[in-house]
Amino acid sequence: MNSAKKSLYRFILFYVASTMAILVAFSVLFFEYQKRVFLDTQRKSLKLDADKIAFYIQQKQLDKIKSFKNLKYALYNRRKVFIDGNFNATITKWKLDIKKVGNSLQMVYLLPPPSNMHMKHNFLQLQKKHIFYLVIKKSIDYTIIDKLIQKILLTLSIAFILLVAIGYFLGKLFIRPMKQTIKQLNEFVQDATHELNTPISTILNNIEMMEILHKCQDAKELKRVKVASKTLSKIYEDLSYTKLNHNIQRDLKELNISQLLQERLEYFKLLIDSKKIVLIINIEANIIKKADKRDITRVFDNLISNAIKYNKNGGTIEINLNKDKFLIKDSGIGIDKNRLKDIFDRFKRANNSEGGFGLGLSIVKEICSFYGYKVEINSKEGFSSEVTVCFSNKS
Repeated sequence: MNSAKKSLYRFILFYVASTMAILVAFSVLFFEYQKRVFLDTQRKSLKLDADKIAFYIQQKQLDKIKSFKNLKYALYNRRKVFIDGNFNATITKWKLDIKKVGNSLQMVYLLPPPSNMHMKHNFLQLQKKHIFYLVIKKSIDYTIIDKLIQKILLTLSIAFILLVAIGYFLGKLFIRPMKQTIKQLNEFVQDATHELNTPISTILNNIEMMEILHKCQDAKELKRVKVASKTLSKIYEDLSYTKLNHNIQRDLKELNISQLLQERLEYFKLLIDSKKIVLIINIEANIIKKADKRDITRVFDNLISNAIKYNKNGGTIEINLNKDKFLIKDSGIGIDKNRLKDIFDRFKRANNSEGGFGLGLSIVKEICSFYGYKVEINSKEGFSSEVTVCFSNKS
């Protein structure tokens, strides 16, 4: 995934997540407010039912209490002894109160005295012997709350879809200048690498001719030119692969990677000798893998080049190759453990003090991913680095 797409997706994620967080917070607050209003309405309804039942009790019309649907009631005397009703309530505080019990509202109601003095005297006598407390219980109808939840969820779902669409549109608008810059940069790299190809090839060809025709292989100046030219050639190869790897046509065939590795070590001999590095080689003969020769060459070249570049003068490079894996270990500067987690990312370098573009290990990772190989790196800063490429069984 290129940087433009990553930036677009990150923008959409941040935009949608932050906006949805605000909407969800407002939705929760709105829901809690509506829930309180709903429960207050339910309490007022229960209070009205209690007033009606109290009136029927005063009028000694207890049969009418049974006409209340979805309502449980219990009548108690002054001593809190159950007299009548369709449930036996559990009461902790015998005073006027409405509280939520499970999915129901329960109310303790103190019966008022009659307004007529004669009736009041009789009613007080009635309270001593008969009804003094009324307890009613009614299930809360959560239908309205359920519908409210459904509406909020539907609204949030629609808002999420709209935010993704708006975020995508805004993101495309914002990254358009960046995409244009990246396009111009890619065109520059492509043109630059194309222009570099001819002089690099000319320099290397003429060096070979000078070595053959003029027999000056041992000239130090010529060796330095050859080392610099090969370094420049490798940079060109990395830049070309980075630009064209999505369009590359691979020629997969049976390849003797043991022989190829020996050839690449010979290619880097001048660089190795220039730093007086000691090679410890253990290459199993005739290891055959089905692959494109250019891909395996790039893997070997990048790993060998890094082992040379980040090694110390007079250091060692250990190379092992068998049918299961390729391992290369150097005695160089190592890699900071904080950089190991993203060392395979493009443009990430193990050490800023050395040259390069940070393309080598990313190219190795891309090629290994294509073939199903597993690449691992272990390093101890200041001592050594070890890279292992494990071949898959199918290769």
